[in-house]
Amino acid sequence: MPEADRRGVASGGSDLLTGAAGSGGGERLVRLIVEIAGEYGLRGTIAYAAVARLALSAQRGERDQLATWRQVSAALVELVG
Repeated sequence: MPEADRRGVASGGSDLLTGAAGSGGGERLVRLIVEIAGEYGLRGTIAYAAVARLALSAQRGERDQLATWRQVSAALVELVG
């Protein structure tokens, strides 16, 4: 496993979103994303985070997380497709 994955930094933006949401800063982060990138930018950020988590869960062999992020990603695809 690459060193970045062991330290938990390879997921970049999705780690930022998860960390901010978990620490109570999620609303602030959402407002900032909407302010900077608009509603479509927020949707893109959420989609990126879901797909990044899906990929990392698969790479790390986290079966329970893989199932969760597979469902989230499929729901996002269904919404836009």
